[in-house]
Amino acid sequence: MSKGKIVDEVHQIRKASIQEIIDEMFGGSRYTFAVETDTNYDLIGHWFKDNKKISDGTVYRLEIALSLYPGYIDRMPPPTGMWVKRLKNSKEKININIIRDVLVRGVLKQKENQGVLGRWDVEKKKGDEFIEFASSKENTYGFKIHGEKIRPFAKHGDFIVANTKKIPKPGDDVVVYLKDRADLILAELRYIEGDDICLGSITGEEGVITIQKDTVDVIHCITSVVKRGNAYKIDDEVTIPHIDSKKERRRSETIPDLDDLG
Repeated sequence: MSKGKIVDEVHQIRKASIQEIIDEMFGGSRYTFAVETDTNYDLIGHWFKDNKKISDGTVYRLEIALSLYPGYIDRMPPPTGMWVKRLKNSKEKININIIRDVLVRGVLKQKENQGVLGRWDVEKKKGDEFIEFASSKENTYGFKIHGEKIRPFAKHGDFIVANTKKIPKPGDDVVVYLKDRADLILAELRYIEGDDICLGSITGEEGVITIQKDTVDVIHCITSVVKRGNAYKIDDEVTIPHIDSKKERRRSETIPDLDDLG
């Protein structure tokens, strides 16, 4: 079989799979499929009307967005032991997690002679730097960790990812921004009672501190740690297929009312 025929067969398989996904998951609506998977609507029309080839990168991105195992759209058998989302007769609401470019705000350096609950200075970086992270909404940002103060939670050079909209609850790891201060605190939120906010060590060590609500500007949840070596500049040549380096990068920050945290 010639290479051209193989490519055409692969395209026909991908087109049929995507049409099935549109029918089963999105009630036949290409528009809804486009919105939920962050895909250009006109491009979908070209796949079906103009027989435009569906690239490997597009397939990879769609499988991530739809929580499908790698190879699903090419109708390959699922990897052994991997959970597979069932399409047919599924009434479960789909949570779309798109790989996004998360802005790294700066480098966190803990002040000298501070314990595990000490304050951290934020050193701004020259130029925008990003890490990739799967998120359903554009409400995340990152910090790069400098030093070994919070091992094993994060190592030197790792990145923490914080969410601006998730309401912190006891037991969550958090970034605490203080009023009228340029530094911040990384900690585990123990409890909020009245005007008191109790914070514990992010590494699980003993010891707590209590601060007053009126000294706190905002608290953001830490949702993940991304290993070092995964950052890139916006002008870097990005070879990862699911990254659109030309996508407009906008970040919105919603500051929760501290009275709602307790």
